[in-house]
Amino acid sequence: GHSNVDGDRIVSLPDGRAIVTMRGLGRNRLMALADGKNPVPLVATTEETSDPMAAAGPRGIAFTIGRARYGSIAVAETSTGRITSRIAPGKGRISSIASSPDGKTLYFSVGGKIWSVPSAGGEPSLIRSGDGVAADPSGRSLVIRTVESAKVRLFRFPLDGSAEHEIATDGSVPLAPEFGGFLRADGRLLVVLAPLDSWFFVPGILDTNTGRITRLPTDQLSHTRDLSWTSDGQIVEVRESVRSTLWRFQPVGN
Repeated sequence: GHSNVDGDRIVSLPDGRAIVTMRGLGRNRLMALADGKNPVPLVATTEETSDPMAAAGPRGIAFTIGRARYGSIAVAETSTGRITSRIAPGKGRISSIASSPDGKTLYFSVGGKIWSVPSAGGEPSLIRSGDGVAADPSGRSLVIRTVESAKVRLFRFPLDGSAEHEIATDGSVPLAPEFGGFLRADGRLLVVLAPLDSWFFVPGILDTNTGRITRLPTDQLSHTRDLSWTSDGQIVEVRESVRSTLWRFQPVGN
């Protein structure tokens, strides 16, 4: 059930499985979900495995590992769950991860900065300030999110050293601080929206070429936490249900 999903992120793999963080046996674990099957651990390890995460090339996945408040990254084969590399940037808690299309370079955000690092390990390189990062499937640019005074801004950052530019939106629905962050080759970016007429964050698509925002239908009873494109152009989503109970207590007489 969705109530057991503890992470905010979801990654859709090329083979159709969805990867989410679930809590069990006292620790967070990445679990693989497939239609009609029970969730199974993606990685056979006693360590914590968790989002942030990202598909890393056609056959890999990058995620945070260990209990040190998610400061280390591991890369594993999606077919076997075998860990192929570990990276300990030492920069603090990682808030988002993205990957180049070939899986050879990882991008991550920590404490308001965006870094790159070879997925096989190495020294991280500072890219720019930012709070979240997504990679263009072309491999030529990144989309970087900044949050300043509760205003969310998106920038397209070319990796060839040419000038970046801000991705303007049509302004129809404000972007939420949460970041979908999955970009398709056609420039459509999945985003979490914070509409003024709703208590809840809702799913949306931002066309990064035109700035047009499309609000997707939702149940109006839960928060959208993350969205991911599937290989056949569908969308999978993590939602957080909101339930509350109001109690009234009567003082007991003396």
